Amino acid sequence: PTDSALNSKFTTFLVKTRINSPAPVVTPPPTPIPSPSPKPELSGFVRFDSGKNQFAINDAKFVPVGFNAYWLGLTEEYTYPDRSQVTQMFQIAQKMAATVIRSHTLGVSCGSPNSLRPNDNRPLNVHAWPAIEFAFAEARTYGIKLICPLLDAYSYFHGSYGDFCPPGVDKSTFFTNQEARAAFKSYVSEWLNHVNSITGIAIKDDPSLMCIELGNELGNYRPDAGSIAVPTREWITDVSAYIKTIDRNHLVLNGSDEYFEASATVDVYGAHFYWVDTNRILSGADNSARVARPYVIGEY
Repeated sequence: PTDSALNSKFTTFLVKTRINSPAPVVTPPPTPIPSPSPKPELSGFVRFDSGKNQFAINDAKFVPVGFNAYWLGLTEEYTYPDRSQVTQMFQIAQKMAATVIRSHTLGVSCGSPNSLRPNDNRPLNVHAWPAIEFAFAEARTYGIKLICPLLDAYSYFHGSYGDFCPPGVDKSTFFTNQEARAAFKSYVSEWLNHVNSITGIAIKDDPSLMCIELGNELGNYRPDAGSIAVPTREWITDVSAYIKTIDRNHLVLNGSDEYFEASATVDVYGAHFYWVDTNRILSGADNSARVARPYVIGEY
């Protein structure tokens, strides 16, 4: 059966509103919803059971279905989101019977003063952590899993892989420049080892995280949007292996569309769709099955 069949209450939607814009005066405030207790069946880490060809939590089948809320860690106004709005996203997800939220800015946040990594890794911005921590805590409260990209291909408000290149080094060399890679690995290590001040749990040990995504649409070459390079096979292998030296609890999602190489350190493959392309979906599913890995559609 399809995800929608398994989750009949779920309806997809796209949030594309400037969240800090003042609400119309005529709009009544939302009725507060009491925080629920975490569901025991959703309290474990998400695994992939290759024998049964399904995601699972504590040996029970888990169907990842949900939506993107890219702004949970940093808004397009370069500010931190209001906590009530973050809570609403998880309440909406729960009401929709969603199981996953994918959020870019909980992972990739660099290049601007309020981002987690404004300029370099010395040190990361302590003022950016509370928003990230709160989203992880709410995910735990509402029993929603997270997918967090660690890079972005494009020059958007939350930063891109070019922000890890040292001064004078062109963004196009990011995937082969060792100094840039060392800076990115340092960032990844600090992110994974960070202990949430609300939950007391390090990100690497937090079951609320489903997938560590290497990056958003890294395989797309789009100079008009700032993407001027694509990851090499060596980069994907090296970085995913590095993540596994720190974190063996979480699935690593390759964020490069149409890349399907067998790898011991890449657990999930995926792609994004903004048009109906059944042949591409079926081809992606077949290619991921060929290397015995699951296939997820991260944006649609």
